[in-house]
Amino acid sequence: MTTPNLQSRSELREEFIRRFLTYTDQVTWFGRNSVLRAWAEATAGLVFGAHQLYVAMLRRYTLMGSSGEFLDEVIEERGVERLGAQNAKVMVIAVPAVANVTAVTPAGANDKIEVDDSTYFSAADSIRIRESSTNTEVATIISVSAGTGPGGGDELVVLALANVYNPAVNDCDVLRRVSVPADTTILTTVGVNFQTRQAFTTGDANPILDGAGTFVGLADAVWCEAVTAGESGNIDPGTVIGLETPLDGILDVYNPEPGTGGADEESDYDAKYRAAHHIAISNQETLAWIEALAKTGNSDVLRAVKGETSTAGVMAVKVLHRNGGVFSATELANLEAYLDERVRSYMTTELENVTMTSVEVEARITLEPGYTLEEVWRSASSAEAEFLDFRRWDWGEDVDEADLLSVLNDVPGIATIETSSFLPAADTTVAADSLPTLTRVSLEDIDTGNTINEDLAVGF
Repeated sequence: MTTPNLQSRSELREEFIRRFLTYTDQVTWFGRNSVLRAWAEATAGLVFGAHQLYVAMLRRYTLMGSSGEFLDEVIEERGVERLGAQNAKVMVIAVPAVANVTAVTPAGANDKIEVDDSTYFSAADSIRIRESSTNTEVATIISVSAGTGPGGGDELVVLALANVYNPAVNDCDVLRRVSVPADTTILTTVGVNFQTRQAFTTGDANPILDGAGTFVGLADAVWCEAVTAGESGNIDPGTVIGLETPLDGILDVYNPEPGTGGADEESDYDAKYRAAHHIAISNQETLAWIEALAKTGNSDVLRAVKGETSTAGVMAVKVLHRNGGVFSATELANLEAYLDERVRSYMTTELENVTMTSVEVEARITLEPGYTLEEVWRSASSAEAEFLDFRRWDWGEDVDEADLLSVLNDVPGIATIETSSFLPAADTTVAADSLPTLTRVSLEDIDTGNTINEDLAVGF
């Protein structure tokens, strides 16, 4: 519907004269100060005023005829507010400083950790020492001594460690745990700055990867929000270049994925469409609607799916925490209350945590020249986790073992794979209300017999 093309006051006066002459030829003069001219002017003025009132009413009270501030008032009366400009969000990986541990020596109440490079480590720094995904702990450096280690390297002096580490036999590293506050500014090459949405600490997400993972679900990563709202925040991968104020112990920050969600203020057309259809949309408990509402109620909700229930008037919903874990009973109860206020009056919601489907990959491989088993294992873990990205996986879609084998076959550095011993040996069945997640990757070098078999935790 558009505003009709109404006539101007002079056009209405001329139309009056033409119509008057249609019915009589007795009047021949409509000059100034004539009676009929005055009649025409008065009539044109009254009709013009009525036309203006009609246009104003269309703009104020009709959805399709309104625009601008008038449209804002019209859609508000329908229970809809115009969407303002939206800030884009992007996941940023922070790479911590890492040093190889060459020896761990008891020293009374303390332990001395000899490292190959102490450049990024100082007294009072928090570190994480790890030998595997399970044999790991946090410590604080008391002091750093130069060249005092049994191998001639520098030593990080810490309180006695709870675990036993054997760097002579197993790969053992220390990672800097750098605390990055919320609202830390992140710089980009395109001039759109972002800020971290929450505080986070490096060295804690899958330390077995030593910060070398390229998939955000495995790395020390944090959600960042554009400082300026609008589509300009939807940046390309690799656009993030660093922290505005560099932090010692963080070697690099980058975004392997694009920024998303940035939008300019909602146009008149989009606002009209949404207002015209929002009642019908609100009365549909679609999967997209349930998920969007749950995310609004708790920002840690990554995905949601309808569950099964035989109780009338109850909508069962399963929710997935963005870290791949579960919500507490209190968090579920609070979210239930939020949803109950927004579903149809005769309905209530019943929430459960999503039960994830574990996927483990095992393979015996040979390496291409120039590659180590450690770097190939890290690349393979990132590739398999990215393939099984449960942010995008369809609910209930099975995992084809041939696809997992194909992903592994494309990892740089792998020359051959022994297909007869590859695991999983069959497709992994995923329930209708579940999603797959990578929990372990094991690679054995056929030539040397060396194996890296480590657990992983995927989260966003």
